[in-house]
Amino acid sequence: MCLARARLGGAFALSPEVALTAALCPLCSCMRLQVLNVDISPVVIEQMRIMDQMEGQTWEVADCRSMPQYADGSFGSVLDKGTLDAVLCSSHGTADAVAYINEVFRLLEPGGVFLLISLGQPHARLTALKCQAAASHVSTALPYLSVELQQRAAASAAATAAANGTVSSEGSGVGDSTEQQWEWESVEVYLLPKPSLYLQSESSLTGKPIVSHMRHSDKDMPVEWLGPFTPGAELDAFIAQQSLDLREFFTAFACTKPGAAASAAAREC
Repeated sequence: MCLARARLGGAFALSPEVALTAALCPLCSCMRLQVLNVDISPVVIEQMRIMDQMEGQTWEVADCRSMPQYADGSFGSVLDKGTLDAVLCSSHGTADAVAYINEVFRLLEPGGVFLLISLGQPHARLTALKCQAAASHVSTALPYLSVELQQRAAASAAATAAANGTVSSEGSGVGDSTEQQWEWESVEVYLLPKPSLYLQSESSLTGKPIVSHMRHSDKDMPVEWLGPFTPGAELDAFIAQQSLDLREFFTAFACTKPGAAASAAAREC
């Protein structure tokens, strides 16, 4: 998880070189951006401090669900590549996810951008982001899962639907921050073709071939995204018209916090 003091606006915030490769650090260094990288593991942070000597990069141990050491509105951008996916896999995934997104929203300045890059199905992550009703869509991945995993996925969807925007913090260990405290000004959705090597590995693990009609790049190479799409009818129509297999894609969500005009006026004063 990366937190940038400056707002990563425009094409840079959604650059596939940033989203899917290790180019984030040198790009931020060239642009003289101050970037704070956090992880819950002290071992990971210590290793990265040794490996990464880029100017403007700092590494700190933090629990993304609760980061009181950082002030409200102190970051222009937050970049998540897989953090929410991991949080949702915990025993209290729904509560932990709400606590995490609450913290992201709190830390962003008015008009700041949360760029989320996920392995999850678009509709599942839009539900987590509270951009649409829970369980309104069935994951296209379900036919490829075992019966046991399908049952677990269905149970998870039911639990999310029952939460209905507010979840219990009992046993979650994240205090009283598990009630939704955010509302995005806008959310844009992008589909990012997975690297060809990733697709090959996924196919070998599942035993299900993925017949792709997309142009997939090699690992760590830039890709051409599809989008942006507005969540809902526009996204659904494009997926249906193109007969897309969503297993071929990562999904990126650019979520903007309200108040950009107020923030710009404050800078001018």
